[in-house]
Amino acid sequence: MQQRSGRGRKAAGGKVTGKTSPPFPPASGPTSSSSSSSSSLPPPSQASLSQLLSTLSNLASENAQLTSEVEALKGCREEAKEARDRMKSFKKEYGVRFQEMKAALEAFRSKYPSADNPASSSSSSSSSKADAVAALADQVRRLQAEGRRKDEALKKYQRFYAEVRARKGGRRGTGV
Repeated sequence: MQQRSGRGRKAAGGKVTGKTSPPFPPASGPTSSSSSSSSSLPPPSQASLSQLLSTLSNLASENAQLTSEVEALKGCREEAKEARDRMKSFKKEYGVRFQEMKAALEAFRSKYPSADNPASSSSSSSSSKADAVAALADQVRRLQAEGRRKDEALKKYQRFYAEVRARKGGRRGTGV
């Protein structure tokens, strides 16, 4: 799409010329050729007519392009509206189904209370979770302490081994 500016007129090649005069001179009276007035205008030249026809052709093609774009956008708007309508209807249907499912679960929970059913006892499950977390934390502390003891034993062994190697290396240099 070409941009238009108010500074000049487009020539036949699509370039803006510096002229700001209208495409034809203003009429100062009747346009019939039979009337004889004191200020008769010369007929427009062939070049200006071809330029006007070219400009008209360019404008018509741009108008057709813009019209097709508007039509395409109308189709997109309609599709978007349909999608919004489908989303609203899905949301309503989902809400209804969710409420039905929730009511069915509540009825099941009240009809079949059981300790094995996690939905039937929500308060006891949180306390059992807290107990499980505490037991796991205690286990982690015990394992960390055991790991520290093993690391200390390993360091002692490594120091002892280093001493043995040093003694063995010293005997070879001074011995038999």
